[in-house]
Amino acid sequence: MINAVNAHIAASDMYGFQWPYGLALALAKVKRRTEDETLFFVEREKELAMEYAETGGDGRMLITPDGTFSFREPGMGAEYARRRRELCETEVCPEGWPLRAAAPAEMRPEWIDALEGFIEFTEPPDEAAGAKGVSQ
Repeated sequence: MINAVNAHIAASDMYGFQWPYGLALALAKVKRRTEDETLFFVEREKELAMEYAETGGDGRMLITPDGTFSFREPGMGAEYARRRRELCETEVCPEGWPLRAAAPAEMRPEWIDALEGFIEFTEPPDEAAGAKGVSQ
Protein backbone atom coordinates (compact mmCIF):
# COMPACT_ATOMS: atom_id res chain seq x y z
CA MET A 1 0.00 0.00 0.00
CA ILE A 2 2.84 2.37 0.74
CA ASN A 3 3.85 2.20 -2.93
CA ALA A 4 0.43 3.55 -3.92
CA VAL A 5 0.70 6.28 -1.28
CA ASN A 6 4.18 7.27 -2.49
CA ALA A 7 2.98 7.32 -6.11
CA HIS A 8 0.08 9.55 -5.06
CA ILE A 9 2.44 11.93 -3.27
CA ALA A 10 4.81 12.09 -6.26
CA ALA A 11 1.95 12.67 -8.70
CA SER A 12 0.62 15.40 -6.40
CA ASP A 13 4.08 17.02 -6.19
CA MET A 14 4.36 16.98 -9.97
CA TYR A 15 0.82 18.25 -10.51
CA GLY A 16 1.78 21.92 -10.34
CA PHE A 17 4.25 21.73 -13.22
CA GLN A 18 3.74 21.88 -16.97
CA TRP A 19 4.26 18.46 -18.60
CA PRO A 20 3.71 17.04 -22.08
CA TYR A 21 0.15 15.81 -22.51
CA GLY A 22 0.92 12.08 -22.20
CA LEU A 23 2.78 12.49 -18.91
CA ALA A 24 0.23 14.97 -17.57
CA LEU A 25 -2.57 12.48 -18.31
CA ALA A 26 -0.64 9.63 -16.66
CA LEU A 27 -0.02 11.77 -13.55
CA ALA A 28 -3.68 12.73 -13.32
CA LYS A 29 -4.68 9.06 -13.57
CA VAL A 30 -2.14 7.99 -10.92
CA LYS A 31 -3.36 10.72 -8.59
CA ARG A 32 -7.03 9.76 -9.04
CA ARG A 33 -6.51 5.98 -8.93
CA THR A 34 -4.38 6.05 -5.76
CA GLU A 35 -6.48 8.54 -3.81
CA ASP A 36 -8.62 5.92 -2.01
CA GLU A 37 -5.58 3.93 -0.90
CA THR A 38 -3.88 7.12 0.27
CA LEU A 39 -6.89 8.28 2.30
CA PHE A 40 -7.28 4.78 3.78
CA PHE A 41 -3.59 4.64 4.71
CA VAL A 42 -3.61 8.09 6.32
CA GLU A 43 -6.68 7.23 8.41
CA ARG A 44 -5.30 3.85 9.53
CA GLU A 45 -1.87 5.32 10.29
CA LYS A 46 -3.50 8.01 12.42
CA GLU A 47 -5.58 5.40 14.30
CA LEU A 48 -2.47 3.30 14.86
CA ALA A 49 -0.49 6.27 16.15
CA MET A 50 -3.32 7.16 18.53
CA GLU A 51 -3.08 3.66 20.07
CA TYR A 52 0.56 4.23 20.99
CA ALA A 53 0.94 7.99 21.37
CA GLU A 54 1.08 10.01 24.51
CA THR A 55 -2.02 12.22 24.65
CA GLY A 56 -2.88 15.41 26.40
CA GLY A 57 -5.80 16.10 28.69
CA ASP A 58 -8.02 16.76 25.67
CA GLY A 59 -7.26 13.30 24.24
CA ARG A 60 -5.24 14.66 21.34
CA MET A 61 -1.89 13.22 20.39
CA LEU A 62 1.05 15.24 21.70
CA ILE A 63 3.31 16.20 18.83
CA THR A 64 6.99 16.90 19.44
CA PRO A 65 8.73 19.96 17.91
CA ASP A 66 10.20 17.74 15.17
CA GLY A 67 6.72 16.57 14.11
CA THR A 68 6.72 13.10 15.64
CA PHE A 69 4.93 11.74 18.68
CA SER A 70 6.14 10.29 21.96
CA PHE A 71 5.05 6.82 22.96
CA ARG A 72 2.68 6.47 25.87
CA GLU A 73 4.89 3.84 27.49
CA PRO A 74 8.58 3.01 27.04
CA GLY A 75 9.19 0.06 24.76
CA MET A 76 6.09 0.56 22.58
CA GLY A 77 8.17 1.66 19.59
CA ALA A 78 8.99 -1.81 18.30
CA GLU A 79 5.35 -2.96 18.33
CA TYR A 80 4.22 0.27 16.67
CA ALA A 81 6.92 -0.11 13.99
CA ARG A 82 5.88 -3.73 13.33
CA ARG A 83 2.20 -2.82 12.96
CA ARG A 84 2.97 0.20 10.77
CA ARG A 85 5.18 -1.97 8.56
CA GLU A 86 2.28 -4.42 8.18
CA LEU A 87 0.04 -1.54 7.15
CA CYS A 88 2.62 -0.34 4.63
CA GLU A 89 2.97 -3.83 3.20
CA THR A 90 -0.79 -4.35 2.82
CA GLU A 91 -1.40 -5.61 -0.69
CA VAL A 92 -3.56 -3.54 -2.98
CA CYS A 93 -4.99 -4.90 -6.19
CA PRO A 94 -3.69 -2.59 -8.87
CA GLU A 95 -5.37 -2.88 -12.23
CA GLY A 96 -4.23 -1.23 -15.39
CA TRP A 97 -0.70 -0.54 -14.18
CA PRO A 98 1.72 0.52 -15.32
CA LEU A 99 0.66 3.41 -17.50
CA ARG A 100 3.12 4.42 -20.20
CA ALA A 101 4.37 7.95 -20.80
CA ALA A 102 7.35 9.54 -22.48
CA ALA A 103 10.04 10.44 -19.99
CA PRO A 104 10.48 14.18 -19.56
CA ALA A 105 13.88 15.72 -20.24
CA GLU A 106 14.39 16.30 -16.50
CA MET A 107 12.83 14.68 -13.47
CA ARG A 108 13.67 14.31 -9.80
CA PRO A 109 14.95 10.82 -8.85
CA GLU A 110 12.50 10.48 -5.96
CA TRP A 111 9.60 10.91 -8.40
CA ILE A 112 11.01 8.15 -10.60
CA ASP A 113 11.29 5.83 -7.58
CA ALA A 114 7.81 6.64 -6.28
CA LEU A 115 6.14 6.19 -9.66
CA GLU A 116 7.87 2.89 -10.46
CA GLY A 117 5.23 0.30 -11.20
CA PHE A 118 2.64 3.00 -11.83
CA ILE A 119 4.14 4.82 -14.82
CA GLU A 120 6.55 3.15 -17.19
CA PHE A 121 8.68 5.92 -18.65
CA THR A 122 9.68 5.48 -22.26
CA GLU A 123 12.68 7.18 -23.80
CA PRO A 124 11.92 10.52 -25.42
CA PRO A 125 12.03 10.05 -29.23
CA ASP A 126 15.25 12.06 -29.68
CA GLU A 127 17.08 10.03 -27.00
CA ALA A 128 15.68 6.57 -27.75
CA ALA A 129 18.56 5.64 -30.02
CA GLY A 130 21.26 6.00 -27.39
CA ALA A 131 20.57 6.91 -23.79
CA LYS A 132 23.88 7.78 -22.17
CA GLY A 133 24.67 6.56 -18.70
CA VAL A 134 21.76 4.13 -18.54
CA SER A 135 22.20 0.39 -18.45
CA GLN A 136 20.02 -2.59 -17.63
